[in-house]
Amino acid sequence: MNDSAPPTTNEEPKKVSKKRSKKKSGKKSNSTKRRRSAFPASSFEEALTIPVAIQKYAAGQKVRRLTLFDHLGKSPDSGPSRQLVTNASKYGLIKGSYKSEHLELTPDGNLATSTEADLRQKKRAQFRLAIEQISPFKFLFDRQRGNRLPAVSILED
Repeated sequence: MNDSAPPTTNEEPKKVSKKRSKKKSGKKSNSTKRRRSAFPASSFEEALTIPVAIQKYAAGQKVRRLTLFDHLGKSPDSGPSRQLVTNASKYGLIKGSYKSEHLELTPDGNLATSTEADLRQKKRAQFRLAIEQISPFKFLFDRQRGNRLPAVSILED
């Protein structure tokens, strides 16, 4: 046999199967370890938990994060608590993060959660925060405006 002959077909699948086995091993590349979402990971109603608590316990004023979570009866450093703060921030309801000393409402966050605001203004602020400022949600809203909504699984695709 000649050394310069192309590899036989038996050798090629072995190389492919090695690549497949590496993919199945569960190891992730550095680029896929942490991905930041372009939109919040919860519903707008769930994200309202923190801003509503700021309205209730701090009268809409700047508040220490630890004090707020003490009033809520939740651990400020737990995963779900961090996620509440992160989502409220992504929706533009609050200023601050789960690492911040203080949390405070944004002007729209204050209006969206105020008990004294006009209902029309309140709903407009909620729409602006929940739909208009989140580009994937705005895209879906504009695309579906005037049409019936498809099933949730279709929207997710």
